[in-house]
Amino acid sequence: MTARQIAEELIKHFEGCKLNSYVLKNETWATIGWGHAIPMKEHPKKITQAEADALLNSDINVREVDLKKQLGATMYSKLSDNQLGATLSFKYNCRPSSFAKSTFLKFMKSGKFVEAGNELPKWTKGSGVVLPGLVRRRKCEKFIFEGRTIAALKAKKWFQQ
Repeated sequence: MTARQIAEELIKHFEGCKLNSYVLKNETWATIGWGHAIPMKEHPKKITQAEADALLNSDINVREVDLKKQLGATMYSKLSDNQLGATLSFKYNCRPSSFAKSTFLKFMKSGKFVEAGNELPKWTKGSGVVLPGLVRRRKCEKFIFEGRTIAALKAKKWFQQ
């Protein structure tokens, strides 16, 4: 699988798709489609499946361009498809400011990929509370980041927990 396919598989599984906007507890924005954030002033909103898919494609593109800038072209080119796919999934689920100042990114910039992967399980809180869904997501992202396949991930049944 390509990095893009890996990222999409992880994002789609963990975000789910909602064609009507909704607001998560303690958030200052609404969400629609595959976890796409929209301003509260646009909520409530309804979109089609094609629009949700287009938003996901655009959101991944934006995060990929941003990641390349953050890492620099040389370090970015050293990422395997698995590392890139898992990183895009992780970045998709993080606030940009949090990702930018993360130890994960610092390790990535310095080529310390094992150490970066070990940071993923630390990102399991929402509003200061450990969330089981984030624990599972980070476990899966780390598994993929370390070079394992989506098929192996599915065989572990971690997607079904």
